[in-house]
Amino acid sequence: PVAVSAEKRGTLVNQGGRVQRIEPAVAPPGEAEPDGLVLAFIAEKLGEPLGKHDPAAVFAEMAERVPAFHGLRFGSLGDTGRQAAGTEPALPVVSRISVAPQPVG
Repeated sequence: PVAVSAEKRGTLVNQGGRVQRIEPAVAPPGEAEPDGLVLAFIAEKLGEPLGKHDPAAVFAEMAERVPAFHGLRFGSLGDTGRQAAGTEPALPVVSRISVAPQPVG
């Protein structure tokens, strides 16, 4: 079994093209492992070892090979992520919300 996103470390790209880092919120149950670790295990058994599973190293290779990720680093994605090159956000990014009080009644 593989861990779900709330149980593993890695990245995702949301519908707006924003690259976001994910960190485990809970431990995976039972024998579940991150999918990258499972793929590395299978590759090793097939005689094509991928090396140690490291989400930051995988992201570094993606940033080198995928133009939309050029210039991005796993450690610098921060809490809100970074926009992938050549993509436009689907929704405007809201940094500050100001709501005036409304009379009730």
